[in-house]
Amino acid sequence: MQSGSYFAKGASMINYLATDASGLASMCSFQILVLDANDVNLTCPADVIVPIGDGASTTVVTYPAPTTTDRSIPLLMQGLSSGGMFPEGNTTIIYMLYPQSKNCSFVVSVIRDASPSFVSCPFSFFVNVPPTTMHTLVTYGTPIAQDAMGGKDVEVTLLQGLLSGSQFPIGNTLVRYGAWDTATHVSVNCSFTVTVQQNTTVILSCPSTIRIASNVPIRVNYNIPIASDGGVSVLSQGLPSGAMFSVGITRVTYQNGQSSCDFDVIVSQGNQVVCPADVVVVLTNYSTVSTVVMYPNPIVPSGTTYALKRGDPPSGSYFPRGSTLVTFVTTGNRDCSFTVTVTIIANCPQNMVFELGATQTDQLVNFDPPRAPAGVRLVLTTGFSSIFLKFSSVLSSLLFSLPLFSSLHIFRSIYAQCHYYLALGNGSRFPAGNTTVTFTALTPAGQDTCTFIVTVGAKDWLRCPKSFETTNTSVVIEKPLAFNHPRTVFTLQGMPPSNIFTYGVWVLTYIGRDVVTNDTANCSFTVTIRDPRLPSITCPPNMYRPLSNPFLAATQVSYPGPKVPETLVPQLVSGPANGSYFPVGVTTVTFGVTNLEWYTAYCSFNITVTTTNALVCPSNIFVSGSLLPNATGAQVNYTVPATLDGVPAIMISGFRSGAWFPFGNTIVVYQVHFDVSRTCVHLFLRSVIGGKLGPLHFQRVCERYS
Repeated sequence: MQSGSYFAKGASMINYLATDASGLASMCSFQILVLDANDVNLTCPADVIVPIGDGASTTVVTYPAPTTTDRSIPLLMQGLSSGGMFPEGNTTIIYMLYPQSKNCSFVVSVIRDASPSFVSCPFSFFVNVPPTTMHTLVTYGTPIAQDAMGGKDVEVTLLQGLLSGSQFPIGNTLVRYGAWDTATHVSVNCSFTVTVQQNTTVILSCPSTIRIASNVPIRVNYNIPIASDGGVSVLSQGLPSGAMFSVGITRVTYQNGQSSCDFDVIVSQGNQVVCPADVVVVLTNYSTVSTVVMYPNPIVPSGTTYALKRGDPPSGSYFPRGSTLVTFVTTGNRDCSFTVTVTIIANCPQNMVFELGATQTDQLVNFDPPRAPAGVRLVLTTGFSSIFLKFSSVLSSLLFSLPLFSSLHIFRSIYAQCHYYLALGNGSRFPAGNTTVTFTALTPAGQDTCTFIVTVGAKDWLRCPKSFETTNTSVVIEKPLAFNHPRTVFTLQGMPPSNIFTYGVWVLTYIGRDVVTNDTANCSFTVTIRDPRLPSITCPPNMYRPLSNPFLAATQVSYPGPKVPETLVPQLVSGPANGSYFPVGVTTVTFGVTNLEWYTAYCSFNITVTTTNALVCPSNIFVSGSLLPNATGAQVNYTVPATLDGVPAIMISGFRSGAWFPFGNTIVVYQVHFDVSRTCVHLFLRSVIGGKLGPLHFQRVCERYS
């Protein structure tokens, strides 16, 4: 193909042949590779660690340039370029490849030579021996240390206790190691205790199998096992009490020293095959590379058989660190699969869903962060939210049509505003959409990850124009507002033929659909076309009042009169007058007004007297779960009380909905005043019972203020 031709996607070989007048020939060849924009990959170099001398605060750092599969040149979006003067500390370098909207990052660490540190130090552990044994052979993993530059030229020496492979006596033996590097810096921060104890039987009593009828995930509470010697049991497999259990069979295992017990939580609906739920086993020693995992068999209807897929590990096998897929095949060729995950990361949060108000753009999110064993570096790595990725794709297409300098300047400005979405963690404000949060634990035996999704969804995101009244039969209808949904198309329903209104009240409805997310919403409003010959009259809105005295069947109600032109006087047509006693139930009050041309207009409103307080209170809320070692409380969401006629209630003490509630008792008080000086108070009571969060009681107390 000639230069300037269209080349297909993929590789094309170009060959050229040159001959002279004598018939001599020579050939050259080259290849043209055409890639799809989505096939281009951007790869950053590994993290860079550079030393800094005494007395200096910066140093020159040179690092390899990022590489791409199509040899295109990525742009530096954050940090310093190679060969720049880097300050002491960590500097994050981010490169961007556009218009593909792909990015990569790495960290340049400029550090001073300091004392070495231990990257591997055993946990304290127990060894059980027969009652007559006074000494036993104990082995443990030798501690590993490195200097501040990550090197291995560090000498590790036993300072106190016994070496691995020695005979340890009955009781507690403190083992302490020190480390020296070439600069004679010393570190002695590796110590652990080896406890040799004569075997005594400790019994853990687990609950029996829990069966719940449901075809969707459901929250399950159970009694945490207690050891016969009063010791604390630790969850080593499954989910804690109060967690959301998936449909299937979840094996829950608790341990206390060498004793353990387990039980199954079965969530299923109807006569169907019930697979084991995903299994998560948390290791306490980060140097362990595999462990024995027990999982339940599937539950099948009568007459159905099942078998483990060839090559998959059976229950009781050693499972490596990471995730392993296990599949059972049942008659009828229906596969039953689940994942066994072995990790050192404990307390990985489950997926979270939050709702946004109509005008909100982000949501404060608090969660109990995951934990890793002491000495393990747990790194938070959060990707772009789905909304930002969609926005980035549209932005890239727009900027690609602009000159390079202009597009780069615009992208830098917008990127600086949106960059805080790149590292969202506990206590951050999450944007609307889905944000994947990933924690990574780095150990000499490999790396483990904890990933969950925070979904922030807009509630009532379509806002209609306000209802209005006019005498003009030809009306221009404004478009609604779509919050957090920029690519929304609208459909208007309820318009009259030829868009010409007649006298009366018209109810119009907008239906919005986001063409990107396919989310839909609707809202309605009224257009009142008033006959210009009729006088104007506007009644007060509907009113709700509580019964002021439970021994009476009516209550006194004051209401404002309707609004009419200054020269006219409204007349009560039906219903009790202002200041009268209104019975329990709904009473309609109607007013009329007549102008000088003898045209009369009417309006009505309802007054509702209730036997209960007119402040609408949510239903009872119950929150429970296991107390975690470093937890300080729990996030509690509740519906803010409001009156039936829209009068907002005021919180006068406690915490707002969505706040982090501490352990113990918290009293939250809302109140609203009517003309009879009545208030409604809400009490939130939480207690800690038996090492667990007790139920959150939601009570309503209504009092009369003198």
